[in-house]
Amino acid sequence: MVALILAGGKSQRFGSPKVLARFNGIPFLRLMRQNLQQAGMENIVLVLGHRAGQILPVLPDRETFKIVVNADYEQGQFSSLRRGIQALGKTNEAVLMCLIDQPHITPGTYRTLLEAHRENPQAIIIPTFRERGGHPVVLPAALFPSVLAAPQTATLRDILREHSEMLLRLSVDDAGILDDIDTPDDLKKIEIKHS
Repeated sequence: MVALILAGGKSQRFGSPKVLARFNGIPFLRLMRQNLQQAGMENIVLVLGHRAGQILPVLPDRETFKIVVNADYEQGQFSSLRRGIQALGKTNEAVLMCLIDQPHITPGTYRTLLEAHRENPQAIIIPTFRERGGHPVVLPAALFPSVLAAPQTATLRDILREHSEMLLRLSVDDAGILDDIDTPDDLKKIEIKHS
């Protein structure tokens, strides 16, 4: 499986690029890479977009990621997902779609999703906490043609609705799957929860 970290947005409410932010002193990207690797994932693709040219030279640990740039980042998160899948070329590997504003996802959660994928290789796996769905999401390779063929106005939710028969909701013991770090205040609150 390939981990796809989506980091193409403008981070307007955060005030600076989240991809360069730190979580309890550790760069978001470094923490995510460490947690993914602890779960057994080595193949990590980072999708940049807004201000990619300025971000690349100062990106922490950039040599540990395959980096692709989404020129259509203004069209939203789904365009970054599509760009990441395009960059994989012809592959039978599933994707673990991770969001840059969730650096606190634990290795145990990633591991649980990987194990569920091994048992259900054709399923779209959505982690849940107290019956609420969150991220990261496992997308099987069988879904890629639909993602790539979808109109530019599409969202992942549209694709999931179309392929509801493939959905597997997986309960995990990690409330962090529901958290998004949209503002500096969100970051402070989540850092306190995880310190």
